[in-house]
Amino acid sequence: MEGILHKLILPDNDVINEGTKELQAELKKSDAVPALCSVIGSSPDPQIRQLAGIILKKKLTKHRYWLKLPLETRQFVKQGLMQSLVNDQEKSVKTAIGQVIGVLIRHEIPENGWPELMQ
Repeated sequence: MEGILHKLILPDNDVINEGTKELQAELKKSDAVPALCSVIGSSPDPQIRQLAGIILKKKLTKHRYWLKLPLETRQFVKQGLMQSLVNDQEKSVKTAIGQVIGVLIRHEIPENGWPELMQ
């Protein structure tokens, strides 16, 4: 996933178009959400981490998509995002992570599904 995201930030339209097609295919896979979360937590490039957060937010904003994910995936993403929010030093990345968490709160709080957030 990180390689695909890297293509999207290069100054070459052909490479960007190729990366866009690859990203669209990857986002249809069941492991797209945890893969984006992993990139947020592990990429050495802050631009890539921020882009992963923006794409993850867009993916999770879709109506009820989040609640259709397996519980294990949701736990992995929530824990990963909270850890990244605490550990990341880049303001732009923290902002992107905060926006993703905001989307998740809208899905989770009505279901009483994120008690760790309030601790």
